[in-house]
Amino acid sequence: MISLLFLSMVLAAPPLTVTAYSPDGKFLIAGTRGEVQLFDAETGVLRHRFVTAAGRVTAASGAGPRQFAVATGEPGKSGMIQLIAIGSPLSEPWKAHNDTVYALACSPNGRWLFTAGYDRIINRWAVSDPNSPPLELKDHSDA
Repeated sequence: MISLLFLSMVLAAPPLTVTAYSPDGKFLIAGTRGEVQLFDAETGVLRHRFVTAAGRVTAASGAGPRQFAVATGEPGKSGMIQLIAIGSPLSEPWKAHNDTVYALACSPNGRWLFTAGYDRIINRWAVSDPNSPPLELKDHSDA
């Protein structure tokens, strides 16, 4: 159950733009402009604050047992992705789209991260090697 302390911390902060659970349900992240907060989902205790690369956090997803992916950016500018591994620093950002990223989803096995953005492109990224070129899923907008 989420505690009143947790809710008061969230309500006193800048407006939230995203939340996501870790796949194991032990952690919750909350994204605001330029920051992601990692909470213990059981106690509501804030475990860590991460400063993101650019602008507001626009999407988030669990990306493995102890990992999250977050998208940041501003409309009209490139959408960036960063990985948060619990107990590690925030990864270097990488450009995922030519405009805002609005959706992230991770495959159940944690191998693939899918991103979708305002540019009408869906990309599949290897979580283990985000610098490798993505697979672009085409013609989805004509369905």
